[in-house]
Amino acid sequence: MIRDEKHTISNDGDTPRVKRGKARSFAWVLVLAIGVALIALGIAQGDMLDTWRKASLICYECIGIG
Repeated sequence: MIRDEKHTISNDGDTPRVKRGKARSFAWVLVLAIGVALIALGIAQGDMLDTWRKASLICYECIGIG
C-alpha cells in the first residue's frame, strides 16, 4: 500500500486502485442529486417538450425537410 498526501493506493491485484476520501464522494453524490432535481424540475415545467420541438426542427432543417 502506497500513501501520499491526498490518496491511498492499494496494489492488491494487477491494477492499483485509488481510494478517495469521504468528502469527494459526498461532493459527487451532491452534484448528482442537484442535477437530477433540476432535470425533474424542467420536466415538471414542460421544458422537455420545448427542447424536443426545437431539436427536431433543427434536425429537419439540417437534412432539408423543414
